[in-house]
Amino acid sequence: MVVKPLFALAAAAAALTGAAQPEPAPIAAASPAALGEAVVGFLRDAARVRAALRLSGGKKRANAFWESANRFAAAVGDAAPSDKPLFLPIVAGFRTAMAESTASPGRTDLATLAAVQRAMDDQTRVQTAPGASARKAGIKVNLSGMRKGSSVKGLYAWMDLTCCVPKKGSANAVPGGTPTSTVVAPGDYRIRLLNGNQVVGTRIATIGKLKPGTVENVVVQIP
Repeated sequence: MVVKPLFALAAAAAALTGAAQPEPAPIAAASPAALGEAVVGFLRDAARVRAALRLSGGKKRANAFWESANRFAAAVGDAAPSDKPLFLPIVAGFRTAMAESTASPGRTDLATLAAVQRAMDDQTRVQTAPGASARKAGIKVNLSGMRKGSSVKGLYAWMDLTCCVPKKGSANAVPGGTPTSTVVAPGDYRIRLLNGNQVVGTRIATIGKLKPGTVENVVVQIP
């Protein structure tokens, strides 16, 4: 099958109406075709958001959101092949937040969409900043849970951008139990630790933007 260039499909995506949002693909499943399909779906969803914002937030706000989405999509397209897997959970998170924010006709969640737009712009800045290739390639995050000074082992971890925490589940379920590690793009994240299906600890952490280096340790305190 011939895969068209990702962003040659942007204009067509804007005119499409989409089916229900698919479940996020795991990072291990990254491929040019998988990412291409995810980004085309993302642009399609962004076009629907633009239409919703024109009705509830005005033409200027709608066009600004659409422009941010296209800049982010272009940054994904320009990323090094080894970096592209990092974008799958980010794209999935953006799509979930857009879908949830426009799920009720006439009740568009403007605050969440503004946060999504800020996060898209933030990701674009990271990927296009000169001389920051090491940061673009991702930050290794070592995650652990702590209760009363003792390490808590075997908890599952969800790690989503703060703008895009799904109402159910996560766009980025970290493999393995605590202590564990994953690699993410720089950004502001809400980290949730779970015992089975119950969230037992949560923390907001800024990854890859405040500290030098490409490894960060994050401890989530558990009551």
